[in-house]
Amino acid sequence: MPREAAFGIFPMAKKVSIPRRLFLAAAMLVALSCGAPTGDPVGFQGPETPVTKVTLYPADVGWRDTFYDVFAPTGRHYRLAVGSYGAPDRFRSRALLRFEVGDVPKEVPISKIRSVDLSVPYLRVSGSLNDDVYAEGDVTIEVRPLWRDFDEDRATWWRASRKENWTAEGGDYGPAAADAVVGRPSYQRQFINYDLTALALEWMANPYRNYGVVLKLSDEEESAGAGIKEFYSTNQYTKTNTPRLEIAYVDDEGEKAYYAVLPEKDCFITEYDGEFGGGEIHGYDEFLDFGSFNGYARRTLFYFDVSPTATGIPATASVARARLRLYYQPAVRDERVYIAVYRLTAPFEEGAPQDILELQQFHDNYAYIDREFKKEPPGYVDLYINPLVQEWISGTHPNFGLVIKAADESAAQTFPRFGAKDNSDPDRRPYLEIEYTLPPEPWYVTPE
Repeated sequence: MPREAAFGIFPMAKKVSIPRRLFLAAAMLVALSCGAPTGDPVGFQGPETPVTKVTLYPADVGWRDTFYDVFAPTGRHYRLAVGSYGAPDRFRSRALLRFEVGDVPKEVPISKIRSVDLSVPYLRVSGSLNDDVYAEGDVTIEVRPLWRDFDEDRATWWRASRKENWTAEGGDYGPAAADAVVGRPSYQRQFINYDLTALALEWMANPYRNYGVVLKLSDEEESAGAGIKEFYSTNQYTKTNTPRLEIAYVDDEGEKAYYAVLPEKDCFITEYDGEFGGGEIHGYDEFLDFGSFNGYARRTLFYFDVSPTATGIPATASVARARLRLYYQPAVRDERVYIAVYRLTAPFEEGAPQDILELQQFHDNYAYIDREFKKEPPGYVDLYINPLVQEWISGTHPNFGLVIKAADESAAQTFPRFGAKDNSDPDRRPYLEIEYTLPPEPWYVTPE
């Protein structure tokens, strides 16, 4: 007999690791089998609670919708608009370009440079402004040096960048360095050339002075109605169609040679004197516009009261589905557009004038929806805003409403629209469906 057994001592059992959750479950079962009295919930009974559906309509108290206009950056456009058109509601567009002449190789020293031309491709393409009535007539377009740097993804008629405004609306620039008469484009590519030799050599000698150039009409007031011309930008997928600085120089063998510098950045900025009027009100329209076109954008705002008082949905509810149903009306320019939905961080008034709404704030670091609208026929489309409605109901964020806008306002080129709450046709009005569940009832163990 083993010595340990003789003395009633048994070998120590091997240590076994038991998961904490398994241990707690076993302890709970032991407690229940012993009939230990407790008033604490230990589980949930029965199947999941049913799904409840609530529908909010425009006629409900608290529903608001409107849209407003803003100037939009154009740094991702593949064309640059320059010109003026229409009176008294007038468009004015100017193109901004910057070339990094510091990238010119050492084989092209200043002493060997003979000329520097800004060469801008110009072509008539079906569906573009150059193929429209806007491009009719001859205009004189001049090139002026910029006196302030710009951010191609932020620049607008008023702003040079996110943090800086232009000193004067439409850009800060010096006297004209060159000009050229631009007529109606043809279907054969041509180039509009400007002699910028003196300006480019100044940039090479003093790089800190190189903020780029602006292309604008020489007389925008007199030319109102004369036309808007489009040139290809650096975003054009065919590099032979992009603007460039053509540097002519003498190589080491005494032969004439050329070196091209493509834009480091470019965009265009637009002023529109029409619906941008500060007193304009869009709160009671048939439709709500969104999207962007040639340097300005439109955004749609919605607010619906999802509080327990208005809907009967408690803060503890879990949103299974929140479907915003909108009647979609394609634009005349029926191009695809990507939209985004953001949470507003401040309230808005439906009848507020344009100059108030254009200051509307929203949380632009996170899009609750980012989807594409293709060339779709008119009819209802669904936007699922489950997380956003859940945050409002649970109180994670205050409910100020939402904004629908083009995901990239610098690229979209169309203005689709949604039916508004004030649409004369009830079958074109928006509404919101919310489906939710409540937490299941807890199961309590009571003493016998």
